[in-house]
Amino acid sequence: MTPTFSIWPLIAILVSLLGALPIILSNRQPNLRESWTILIAVIKLSIVASLLPGVLSGESYVFTIAQVLPGVPIELRVDALGMVFALVASCLWLFTSIYSIGYMRALDEHAQTRYFASFAVAISATIGIAFSANLLTMYLFYEVLSLSTYPLVTHEQNAEARASGRKYLTYIIGTSIGLALPAMLMTYLAAGTLNFTQGGILAGKASPELLALLLVLFLFGFAKAGLFLAIGIIQQRCGHDRIRELDGTAQRLPATTFAIALGGVALIGLPPSGAFLGKWQLIGGAFATGWRPADARRCRPSHSVSPVRR
Repeated sequence: MTPTFSIWPLIAILVSLLGALPIILSNRQPNLRESWTILIAVIKLSIVASLLPGVLSGESYVFTIAQVLPGVPIELRVDALGMVFALVASCLWLFTSIYSIGYMRALDEHAQTRYFASFAVAISATIGIAFSANLLTMYLFYEVLSLSTYPLVTHEQNAEARASGRKYLTYIIGTSIGLALPAMLMTYLAAGTLNFTQGGILAGKASPELLALLLVLFLFGFAKAGLFLAIGIIQQRCGHDRIRELDGTAQRLPATTFAIALGGVALIGLPPSGAFLGKWQLIGGAFATGWRPADARRCRPSHSVSPVRR
């Protein structure tokens, strides 16, 4: 079925992104600020839900924001899988906002306006990731998500929080630029496109070894970035990141804990994760070329020092 052109996916993203402005402007009026937060969350959920009937009937919605390179637009596409993530994120934002209002007020937390505004930008990036039509669009929204959650990580504004924030940005931006971005460039060079397609972007366009390498790079880049996002949530909610004092976190934040477990499994490369499959393919490709473990021992540099003759 031919995708339907629609601006509503873009509006679903912009409603909370632009909604951060009235939240900021209502800094001195807490009731108005929180009313804006709830209203924007309801509008976003309504827009996302309005796309559901078409998706259930097999339709998809597309909107092109800009054309960056031949075959590489910044483009939104609403399909069944993206709709699942967008609906979950929109619902959770509404209920989390309601919970956060009571939580922040009860503790008389500082910088509440910054918290709600950053949260609004973060949910916009999340919907952008869910509606991404290609790797470039997903990568850009992932970077926006990483930067918009920085104020949440450093919410306490003490020395420890700022140090954690610097580590957060270093690791999350470093892995995306050092791993995900090179993998994306290699994918474009091999396939000439970054659009998500049935069967895979690189189907029939790359060797098994290259596919395995790209799988490992993408998974390591996004899994490590995702881990730091989840850890930032735990630090913000618990007020610290001391492991010995995190008893009961899994009961209080089950979804976040599950995300950390998934990211850990991917980084370690345990089966049945994609990282395990990628490493398995790399090892299989090495053996297929005639490589053997003994070759690695022969190539290992010697650290012994020859005696000097006088």
